[in-house]
Amino acid sequence: MRLGICAGHSIVSPGVVAEGETEQAWCRKIVDLAGERARSRGWEVVDPRSDGISPRSGQAMGYPAYLLDRIRAYEKAGVDLAIDVHLNASRDAAINHSLVIHGPDRAESHALAQALAEEFARGLPWPSRGAVPDADLGRRLAFVRRLACPSVIVEPLFLSNPAAMRWLKGPRGAASLAEMIIRGVQEWRTRPSELCMSSQEGCG
Repeated sequence: MRLGICAGHSIVSPGVVAEGETEQAWCRKIVDLAGERARSRGWEVVDPRSDGISPRSGQAMGYPAYLLDRIRAYEKAGVDLAIDVHLNASRDAAINHSLVIHGPDRAESHALAQALAEEFARGLPWPSRGAVPDADLGRRLAFVRRLACPSVIVEPLFLSNPAAMRWLKGPRGAASLAEMIIRGVQEWRTRPSELCMSSQEGCG
């Protein structure tokens, strides 16, 4: 099994800054830990580690260049699925939930998003919004629309929420998120037919 996984944002565009650390840095920790766990299962991991630095020129890439570079890397490698790891934020510090985003009319992506959302719902001490199409958020996200393989964006918590930050900075925070992601992928692999039958489209 060939897993594509990457840390959201880039060095140039690092996302939210919370308590002195960027969203991109936290996502990189989670992805590195998830990669270790995937390799221990015998999976191949494709992780475009440029994090916004062009491997050809060595120059920093802005959005959407770095995102398109990752998509091309996954297409070239022929990954079986792709996961973009993000963390959320809000001006309202009380808001906190997990969310998994998938593209429209993509039964396999929906099934993968469901499996990951179920892991977050079981493992995290805050509510889950489940698996949500990008259109329901008023967006058209290239990562979940352009790849031919099942692809999702995970947002397991809000860095702007103090309780979520305490949990993440704890001794098992990032590692727990990595384990949930890998368990969700394994669950999707072992029961794809059952998950696909619950959606409008067939997988395949």
